[in-house]
Amino acid sequence: MLSLKKGVLLVAVLAAAVLATGAVALAAAGDVLFEDDFSAGLDKWYLDTGTGANPSNFFVDPAAKAMVFDPVGFGNAFAGDENWKDYAFEADVIIREYPQYGNFRFFLHMNELWFGYGVSFLADGMMIFRFDGNWDVREVLGEVWDPKAGIPLDTLTHVRVEIRGNQLTVFVNGEQVAQVEDPDGVYPSGRVGFRFDYVRGEVRNVKVTAL
Repeated sequence: MLSLKKGVLLVAVLAAAVLATGAVALAAAGDVLFEDDFSAGLDKWYLDTGTGANPSNFFVDPAAKAMVFDPVGFGNAFAGDENWKDYAFEADVIIREYPQYGNFRFFLHMNELWFGYGVSFLADGMMIFRFDGNWDVREVLGEVWDPKAGIPLDTLTHVRVEIRGNQLTVFVNGEQVAQVEDPDGVYPSGRVGFRFDYVRGEVRNVKVTAL
């Protein structure tokens, strides 16, 4: 299945980005660029429909202060500013079901679906990609197959991904589990996002901080 046409995400997400963050092209290290406890619902997010995504699977659990994706399927949620460069993107994640081939992705420097960087988590590890147009048009930048680098089933897991220039560093529950570089530095800036890739689960306490 095809992703959105080039440029559509940039236009569609602009209003949400302004409401959520304003234009933050020049931020000092430590500045909070974005945060969401979902008390305002999903107003800060653009739910992209590309590559089989079903936005109707997203909802908010007010008691848990969580963005929930259920039932199992595909879902994309983007937020932020297209000009963000060096930042840390973090959240608490719970995956409730990993069917065969299912994974959960953090997206960075991605102003259009499948053009940017992604970290794909399973229960037993993770992979870091540069995507160049679709889920299967990609470069593998690194992978770690160790449960400490994954998101275990039904376990609240804190994930933080830092991007500085062409370098990505991944932390799981406060421990660094990977650091890679894109030697070509193809995507110098962009928004953040999540993809529920044939899984169901929830995200809490999302935060983006300038580095």
